[in-house]
Amino acid sequence: MRNIIFAPITGDIVIYLRNNLPDAERDYTTAVLVRAQLPSASSYQERMVSVRDDGGRDEGPLSRRSISVNVWAESRGTADLLSQYLIALLRSMPNGSPIVWTETFSGPFEVIDQNTGKIDIDDVTLSQYFFTFEALQRGENL
Repeated sequence: MRNIIFAPITGDIVIYLRNNLPDAERDYTTAVLVRAQLPSASSYQERMVSVRDDGGRDEGPLSRRSISVNVWAESRGTADLLSQYLIALLRSMPNGSPIVWTETFSGPFEVIDQNTGKIDIDDVTLSQYFFTFEALQRGENL
């Protein structure tokens, strides 16, 4: 059996979204903060995205990673549209280096638990949406 290493892919996903998100024809894709985790409260923006790798299983030279994405925006409509746009971008992301395939998208779902996770900016409570997908990642030989 070969020794294979799977590099973290969260950064690849964050960079891809940052580079491909701004779209002048879609105002809901502008001024979006994309990070692997939320910034401190003093750096919150009206539109934010966090990307998290929840682990997965190895299949020989490939690893099937479960990825979670949280989306916050100033309204339900904007959060939903932004989530749908992110899903479309992520479907077209794979180029084999290191992500080979994206599939099994689930959501987006509105997060409606009013007891936790509320984010307020200038007296506006941001709407939160959430979705997951699987990213098939190519490993590297050691």
